[in-house]
Amino acid sequence: MSAGPHLIFDKSALECLSLDETNWLDNFFYTVITPLFYAETLADLEKEVAKGRTAEQVVGSLAIGTPDMQSTACAHHHKLLGGVLYGETLPLDGRIPRGQGKVVELDGKKGIFYSRSPEEEALDRWHKREFLDVERQFAKTWRRQLSNMNHDAEYTFFQK
Repeated sequence: MSAGPHLIFDKSALECLSLDETNWLDNFFYTVITPLFYAETLADLEKEVAKGRTAEQVVGSLAIGTPDMQSTACAHHHKLLGGVLYGETLPLDGRIPRGQGKVVELDGKKGIFYSRSPEEEALDRWHKREFLDVERQFAKTWRRQLSNMNHDAEYTFFQK
């Protein structure tokens, strides 16, 4: 883990930065990529975009600008909760919770090897403008659910 400051960013912050600025971000901060960032970015495959651009170009640009040299994909809270329910401990000491860790041993020393998460692999594909059919379906479902939400009713419910 980097000794530098940690930063959690969101998609809208990344959209405001130039490619050079995202490189500086990657240089000076250890970034935490949340599961919501991946979901919001993927959902842009079905978002209406400005004339002259495709949704694939928008998602590809976000993927290119996403810090990758000093970043960690945070495990989804469902996986973390499942682990805790099965008796695993979740240290609350500033470490980024990751998934898919495998205990390894080399020269009598133990460590943990982390495979790339499915989200990290997807980000690499999006960088190359490669999208799976299941990702396109997810984007459609996400956008449909957002458009069908009744925010006034939700607000009234939670005011009680």
